Amino acid sequence: MRETLTFLLGAFTIILFARPVAQFLHIPILTLYILFGILIGPSGFGLLSELKPLQYFYHLGIILLMFSAGLELKFKIFQKNKKKLLIFYFLNGLIPGIGGFFVGIFVNKLLNLTGYSLPLILGSIFISSSVGIIVPLFWEFSANLDKEMKTFSSLIIGSTVMSDITSLFLLSGIITYHTTGNIRFLGFFTIFTILFFLIVFKGLPVLQEKLSKILKKPSLMVEEQTRILILLLILVVASGELMHIHPIVGAFLAGISLANIYINRRVLHHINFITFSIFVPLFFITIGAETNFGVFREEANLLFPLVICISLIFLKTLTGFIGAIFMGFPFKKAIGFGFSTIPQLSATLACAVVGKELGILPEPVFNSIIILTIITTFIGPVIARNLLFPGMKHHESEFFPIEEYIHTDIKPVFLFDSLSKIVERIQETELSIYPVVDKEGVLKGVIHLEDIKNIILEEELDKLIVAEDLLDTSYPFVFREDSLERVIEIFKKTKTSALPVIEEMEEGGVYMGMILLRDILPERL
Repeated sequence: MRETLTFLLGAFTIILFARPVAQFLHIPILTLYILFGILIGPSGFGLLSELKPLQYFYHLGIILLMFSAGLELKFKIFQKNKKKLLIFYFLNGLIPGIGGFFVGIFVNKLLNLTGYSLPLILGSIFISSSVGIIVPLFWEFSANLDKEMKTFSSLIIGSTVMSDITSLFLLSGIITYHTTGNIRFLGFFTIFTILFFLIVFKGLPVLQEKLSKILKKPSLMVEEQTRILILLLILVVASGELMHIHPIVGAFLAGISLANIYINRRVLHHINFITFSIFVPLFFITIGAETNFGVFREEANLLFPLVICISLIFLKTLTGFIGAIFMGFPFKKAIGFGFSTIPQLSATLACAVVGKELGILPEPVFNSIIILTIITTFIGPVIARNLLFPGMKHHESEFFPIEEYIHTDIKPVFLFDSLSKIVERIQETELSIYPVVDKEGVLKGVIHLEDIKNIILEEELDKLIVAEDLLDTSYPFVFREDSLERVIEIFKKTKTSALPVIEEMEEGGVYMGMILLRDILPERL
């Protein structure tokens, strides 16, 4: 008990001061937690030797981490530039994954091991990249990015999301094969996994909505919704385990299925507080404490981190570079984009932890992957920032993205919708303006409620008037990567109560949702 309390005291102390320290050192905050764990573990001062009492924090931390990672995914990023997205996914995800598999074959030979579990785990790790590192890197300079760079950064983020999903599904298959040793069962597992994914993806939002209606109480709404999300998470994870789907994959699926419904931002704050202020830091600190660099005192073991790190950095940088050249970027920027894809963190550590627990990854390989995450999360953003944004100023002061305020559930009117279709949409919301998009989803303007009040009852006008006839093309809009401060300034200047949110893509400004003044009024204005 004394050792556990000592650990918790040290852990919450570093959690309290981690953000300013990470900003000062220019490293991701999660990497800092790993480094702190290394310091208190056997590779550091040896203050923590017994980790069993922390296993509950450890497992809940990785489940919540995967759930939150899933919640960050918005499927609109897959709806545009599909061809280029798939090409970059193949280049920067699947090709490194194949390379990782052959690196695993080489590692097997060094360790005199047989079988394909270790090569498949390394292949899964080489597929993934860290969305949590890549997104802030591009948002940091989003105000200065041109259209081409915004479009390509969206492709990188989209392909990274697809790669993480692929990595975790592959991991789940590896677990099933390793625990059953039955290739026929693996075929059944694939079918069950697809069915499970469809059930979770389609059914979970419906279940969440029904539970919310049953338990809705104005004074407890935020708390009840938070409990509902946690309950649904546990339900999905428990159900997945019955089908031999690993908890981290189930948690990731639960997050993905709920990512594209509107969730009260205060509920998200609660989830983020529980996840990133308590359990995820404890999970990363525990991983650091489990790291034992003493294995590298044997010179033969030094080859493992060298081979794994150099191979991944080379493959990710090369394939990212080729993708950027294909998009027409100059040599220097193409290398910068290549380095932006090398950070490894959440999905990589999930694979490493599971691989170690199953006995697939020997200690030297597990510790090599920890080294990989520390190196790539540091050098990737630093090199990419210097090559892609030399001399550019990042967002001054702390950057508050508007992502969590966007109402993705507010559907647009289409350009050639009839008057009756417009009226249907008006009945679904209580706005004074309604976004209008073309068939590609590009925002063309808005319709004002005032403009249709006088003609709404004229039946004969239904087939004569379409949305395009009522369009206001001068209405202001904001970009998805804009800061909250910029959005507030636009609200003040335009005296509006709602603004369309777009993402700059090849087709133009694609509609993403609406941001409402009432959501930010109590906190910022």
